Amino acid sequence: MLNAAVLPITEPAANDILSSASASPSSDPATYLHNLNALRAFQPAIAKIIDQTPIPATVRCVEARDRTTALQLQDPSGRMMWFGGSSMPSISAEEMFSTATDSGGNVTLPGILTGLEPLVLARRLPECRAIFVVESNPLFLKLAMRLHDFVALFSRGRLVLFIDDDLPKRVNDFFQTYPGFLLPTQIFRVPQRTSAEIFELQGRLEAIGEKVAGLQAEALNAAVGRISRRSSPEIPEKPRVAILGTDASPGSFELADRIARGLKKLGWTHSVCVPESPGKCHIVARVNAMARIDADVALWINCRSGPVTSLVPSIPMVAWYSLDALISLVESDAHSSELLMISERQARGFDSAIAKTCIEVMAPAADDTVFHPLTADERDAALEIDVAIVANLPDDDPYHCGVSLPSLVSVWQVAQRMIQRDPDGYDASLAASIIEQAERECGIAFQDAKIREQFERNVRDRIAPTTIARADAEAIANAGFRVSIWGDNWKDASLKFAVGHGPIPSPSKLNQIFNGMSIVVIPTGGDSDTQIALDAMCAGACVIMRGASPNDADRGLIDPALNPYFHGYCSRPELIANAKRLLSDRDGRMASSIEARKLVLSRHTLSHRITQIVNRLRIR
Repeated sequence: MLNAAVLPITEPAANDILSSASASPSSDPATYLHNLNALRAFQPAIAKIIDQTPIPATVRCVEARDRTTALQLQDPSGRMMWFGGSSMPSISAEEMFSTATDSGGNVTLPGILTGLEPLVLARRLPECRAIFVVESNPLFLKLAMRLHDFVALFSRGRLVLFIDDDLPKRVNDFFQTYPGFLLPTQIFRVPQRTSAEIFELQGRLEAIGEKVAGLQAEALNAAVGRISRRSSPEIPEKPRVAILGTDASPGSFELADRIARGLKKLGWTHSVCVPESPGKCHIVARVNAMARIDADVALWINCRSGPVTSLVPSIPMVAWYSLDALISLVESDAHSSELLMISERQARGFDSAIAKTCIEVMAPAADDTVFHPLTADERDAALEIDVAIVANLPDDDPYHCGVSLPSLVSVWQVAQRMIQRDPDGYDASLAASIIEQAERECGIAFQDAKIREQFERNVRDRIAPTTIARADAEAIANAGFRVSIWGDNWKDASLKFAVGHGPIPSPSKLNQIFNGMSIVVIPTGGDSDTQIALDAMCAGACVIMRGASPNDADRGLIDPALNPYFHGYCSRPELIANAKRLLSDRDGRMASSIEARKLVLSRHTLSHRITQIVNRLRIR
């Protein structure tokens, strides 16, 4: 629970009413109506009560001490009081939730308070988390809806309003309508409520929660019943596919979107339920997504199917992992009915007996529904320059990686400088010797073998790839090419020689980049980088990629026919030579790009990977 100080009340000057959470005054009367319409679509019964609640003539619109627009109301004795109990709402709301983190589940807020608190809290919580406001006075909800813009929160189910007149019924009705929400797991302590009031509300919510859990169990059984009656033991030619997940990371959402687009191109019916909003987080939501389309196959994104496998054993389950996901297997997986789709690199090191029964190795694939050549009129002329570097670099900041002791930071930084001196001479086999030399220079010696192993892994997986990629970018820019960079962890110091554009953008924007650049350079060599390369080829771009061979053991691609189109390089001089050769021969570059695109479309799209999965399931 969180605590916050009670702020004093002073008499301010009058002003207009806020229309958003930005704390800039506005007299726009549409704010309340926009909120009301959004709430009607989400919680119509609550919206009706709020709309029918009159606003007393004594309510005053004023300027608060923090220069935001606020309201004052009369208390029973006739004294004017601040709405929400704060004369500085923008400051008190931020302080109240300054220690709130994105861990944990849904939360309960004991009252709407000044109205800013739900907005501040929503910014600190993941998109899949909801704020349940329990308010005894509907007038306060109406006033908050006149001050602040809650439309986005209502529309995504992130702000749920309960009027505390008949709380058990209100909560029960909500979960009857939206069984995919999770119950709140914590209630915040706020200065406007006494400890006794918080404790009493918490007790009531716990009792109500037990009944809601029973309601959700009934909903789950009903959904399972619909699936078991409709499932067929054989997978049809065009199976109905449910895309499901419990992982709330952006990478999982992106993969789910890519797969959905691939299924749409195949013409296969599909549904998607990943926890991108609060209403898609309970197991009921996932099973309902299967029942809604009479699913023949369930694809789980970056997670296992868990208890759903035993609930609906007739539905084949597939765990499809992102190319950079961490995966673990146990001995019991050898007898699991679930199929894991992972890259060749991810499959290394697993026991062969386990891998043989439950793993299907899958190469990266292009999303041909988004990445394609554009006409001259469709292209963004501002993006037509020589070289685009597209790569998310590993974070090589020691402090971000949990290394904070000065002696260990020194070893880390010495290792960085050693690779900076000769990036072309680095090889993964040198990681151990680099750490040994760094130890000697720093005058320390690792006594713990695990610490040494972790440092060697950091050299291989973080320090070296990022240091080498930055050196490559600097080299090609210094050779006279116009260079633009997209991706994470390209530090300011490394962008003095090129134009940095921030994170890799949305697929449609990235397609514009691939179409505008003469050459796309990918200075890293992981599976996700190979996927970027395939997307670029699908867009008709010419790709230069670091690595002796795009199909070597570290690349994870299993099609030698792609080798000529990656224009691989192992050193900065080779990178520059490739770039000069390709830029000087436009016709040859375009012809190569056309052939590369044909090859990708014939073998390496998401449709091919989805078909690979289904064919594997048919022979299991």
